[in-house]
Amino acid sequence: CYYKQAYKAFSNIPDNSNCILCQVNIGTNFLSKSVFDSALVYFNHAEQMVKKTNNTLLYSTIYRNIGSVYLKQKKYKDALTYFHKVPLTNIDVYDSNKWLLIANVFIKTNKNDSVRYYLQKVNSLTEMTENYYLLWLKLHKKEGNYEEALTYAQKIIDKTDSINKRNFEISFAGLEKKYKYQGLQITNQNLTIKNKQRGLLLLFALLSLTVLIVVFLYWRLKAREKELEY
Repeated sequence: CYYKQAYKAFSNIPDNSNCILCQVNIGTNFLSKSVFDSALVYFNHAEQMVKKTNNTLLYSTIYRNIGSVYLKQKKYKDALTYFHKVPLTNIDVYDSNKWLLIANVFIKTNKNDSVRYYLQKVNSLTEMTENYYLLWLKLHKKEGNYEEALTYAQKIIDKTDSINKRNFEISFAGLEKKYKYQGLQITNQNLTIKNKQRGLLLLFALLSLTVLIVVFLYWRLKAREKELEY
């Protein structure tokens, strides 16, 4: 809903690049829900729009998404067509992702030599590390090389453990900060209560002094009246 509103807003500016990104994001949402026809409609619309910009990164994003739709539909030939169309960007992460996607298609079609060829082209992993190790594991299992398969299985476990450990540390740090923050809140509340108590005591003292002054003045007035009568 909001991506569609953003698309209208960018169309009014106009801002073609952001319009394309909105179309891609809408398509990605449909892809995540496995509504493939709708996803393709938005990706294809984005593909038509990107021709006006000739932006390599946008082409890369669109073709990888269209290929992913066909991959989920098990239309491997169409998926390969679009993954091969993904332009090289000279950015390691994007280009490595292209090789990984192609290798993933070949592992499903049992073309082991092609899987190895494209996996060896990957030189930047970042978030793709687990998928990269998993493809090597599947390849070695298909080839009957169980020792190597176990090696990559252990790498996946180590990677997962390190992620979980990092998440735990982040979570613990967050709890520690929350605990300290709550401690500060309690301290501030105590100070506020003490300040209010002091204020009330001061107010009570001023009120008592005022009453005493009024009583004294009243007594003095009566004494003067008595003197006048006398």
